[in-house]
Amino acid sequence: MRGRKHSGLRVVHVNGNGTKGVSYEALVAPLIGAVKELEAANDDLVSDSTALQAENHQLRPTVETQSRRLERVERMLEAVGR
Repeated sequence: MRGRKHSGLRVVHVNGNGTKGVSYEALVAPLIGAVKELEAANDDLVSDSTALQAENHQLRPTVETQSRRLERVERMLEAVGR
């Protein structure tokens, strides 16, 4: 995992015949912890997204008003320039 220290957890072992095996039961707790971390990070991102959507919704009328005002000013300047 990026940004995390190696836990020293030994999940790979060599069997008596020289083949490698995995101790899956040793992975359960770290995987549960990782899922909890990802869930918390996801909750934060959802919260941020919701807040940004609300802000966007709030600012949209202001942007539309400013856009209409700019169009009027541009038409006025074009009329003066003729």
